[in-house]
Amino acid sequence: MELVIYLEGDADIRFLEDFVAYHFPDKKEQVSFINVGGKTSLPSKKKDLEEDSFNDRKSIVIFDADDESKPNGGKEASLTYLQNELEKIDISHIENEDIFLFPNHNEEGDLETLLEQLIPEGKRNVLACFSEYQTCLSSIRDSYTPPLNVPDNKIKMYAYGSLLGAKGSETARFYLTNHWDLDAEYAKPLYDFLEKYLK
Repeated sequence: MELVIYLEGDADIRFLEDFVAYHFPDKKEQVSFINVGGKTSLPSKKKDLEEDSFNDRKSIVIFDADDESKPNGGKEASLTYLQNELEKIDISHIENEDIFLFPNHNEEGDLETLLEQLIPEGKRNVLACFSEYQTCLSSIRDSYTPPLNVPDNKIKMYAYGSLLGAKGSETARFYLTNHWDLDAEYAKPLYDFLEKYLK
C-alpha cells in the first residue's frame, strides 16, 4: 500500500525523504509527500485526502507541535486542532494514531528542535558558538529601533550546514552525511511511528 505523508512545508519533506531512504530503503518508492503549507492549511487538502482513501493509499500527518506561545501550540492543543480540522472537512480515515508531531511526539517544538538533537556529539561545539551569538544579540535586541531580529532555530540549522560546507538551505539540505545522526535516540519515536506503516 502506498503511504502519503502530509507535512507543513518543503523543509519537512526534504528531511523525511532522507529519513525514509535511510531507515526504509526498500519502501521509499512507496512513499509520497504532500506540502500542506502550514497547520492552518490542512483543509485545503481535502480533495487529496479523499483521493487517498478512495485509491487505497494510507494518509498520515506529520506536523510541528510548536510551543504554547503559538496559536494551537503544544502537543495537546496541536492534536486537538488537527483532529478538529479533519472533522470539519469530513476526513475520518486519519485516526489520532496517524498523526505525529515534531520533534518527538512528546515535547513542544518543531523540525528544527529535532534536527538540533540529531547533530553528532563531536559537532555540537558549532551549535554552542551559535547559541552564544543568539544570546548576545538577545541581550542588546531592544536597544535598537526597531528591535533586532535575533536569528531563530531555522537560521541556526542553516548556519550549521553552511559552516560545515554543506548546502544549508532547508530544501537543498542533505541528511545522509556525517553531519547528522539519523540513528540518534531522539529520533526513535519518529522511526517507530513510520515503522508501523513501512514494515
